[in-house]
Amino acid sequence: MRHTPLNPGKPIERRTELKRRTELKRGAGPKRTATPTACKAANATAAPKGAKAPRNTGPTKKMRDAVLERDEHTCQRCGRGIHGQPYSLQHLLPRGRGGKNTMRNLVTVCGSATTPGSCHDFIEHQQRRQATWEGWLVPNGINADDWPVKRFGRQYAKPGVNGWVPAKQHPLQAEMELAA
Repeated sequence: MRHTPLNPGKPIERRTELKRRTELKRGAGPKRTATPTACKAANATAAPKGAKAPRNTGPTKKMRDAVLERDEHTCQRCGRGIHGQPYSLQHLLPRGRGGKNTMRNLVTVCGSATTPGSCHDFIEHQQRRQATWEGWLVPNGINADDWPVKRFGRQYAKPGVNGWVPAKQHPLQAEMELAA
């Protein structure tokens, strides 16, 4: 089969110029970032279409370092050092109830919410009622600034920007402790 141009006497005009061989340097074209197999695997584990990527809502590195410095790299509930150990920054007023990533709202505790026997596990899952009257969780209707923490199981104090400030037990904490 023979191909004939639409306008037999007129040459075909190009819309864009051809690149010269000197312009086609090695690696100048589109780059391949992954093998086809890797792309298929990534797509298989990717979130469903329309799903949002998880947001990073935790404290910044600067805030985390400031809290650890203030707490002297020590669990504020049991007094254990956290160097080389898993640890968490506990939000006294949970983020779901409006708690912010501030020095006043963050406290260093050992372990994680899934580490059995850790202070964070105790606060989040084991003894929430006791953790509340000890100050590790602020109850509904209470201003977080009025709710002190029972540090190292001994004295009540409030976390501040530069250190811990001694404080008296909130009347509701005393009431909860007596009921326990």
